[in-house]
Formats: sequence, structure tokens, C-alpha cells
Amino acid sequence: ARVDAESIITQSRADGDRLREELRQKARTEAEGIVRNAERQIQLETARALQQIRHEAVDLSVMIASKIIQRNITKEDNERLIQEALTQIDEVRN
Repeated sequence: ARVDAESIITQSRADGDRLREELRQKARTEAEGIVRNAERQIQLETARALQQIRHEAVDLSVMIASKIIQRNITKEDNERLIQEALTQIDEVRN
């Protein structure tokens, strides 16, 4: 009976160790998945933020250029630019 009890105890310890290792491995795998997902999310958010910054930089550049042109352009220059634009539009349509 003592041998049977020791055998049961030994088997129970082995089962416990095996279960503990399985749980540890499962937790490690899940943690790695969470980290990978977080890294992907960070990359996506970074790309979105950079795209937004680029758009805002373009908008700001256009606004600044427009203000500079408004200050430096004469009435004659403005009329000439309008006429050139209309001519180009006509050329594209034909």
C-alpha cells in the first residue's frame, strides 16, 4: 500500500509539473500574440499619424504659398494667370 501511495504521489507530482509547464507555455504563447498585435497596432497608428502630418504639412504649405502670392502678385499678374489657366483648360477639353 505504501508503494502504491508513493507511486500515486510521484505520478501526481509529475502530472502537476506537466500541467504547470503546459500552462506556462500557453501563457507565453498568448503573451507573444498580444505583443505582436500591439506592435502591429503601433505601426498602423504611426503610419496614420505620419499620413495626417503629411496632409497637414501640404495644407499649411499651400496656405503659406497662397498668402505669399497674394502679397506679391499685381492685378496684371492675376489677370494673366487667370487667362493662362482658362487657356490650359480649353486645351485639355479639345
